[in-house]
Amino acid sequence: MTTLDQARDNAARARAALEANLDGLEEKLNVPKRIAQAYRRNPLMVIGVGIGVAAAIAGVIAWRIVRD
Repeated sequence: MTTLDQARDNAARARAALEANLDGLEEKLNVPKRIAQAYRRNPLMVIGVGIGVAAAIAGVIAWRIVRD
């Protein structure tokens, strides 16, 4: 095996490893898919978190209105 063949093999392995890492990151950062999975596992928890987020946003808006 020549040095050029070794370099090509190394590059191919590096590309495959990078592709696997990017696929993993894409899976972790796909928020809608993760929310859907969480909803299938525990819908009440997802609904509770949604209500909590909505309450926090409403509280910030109310605080800004009262403060001004």
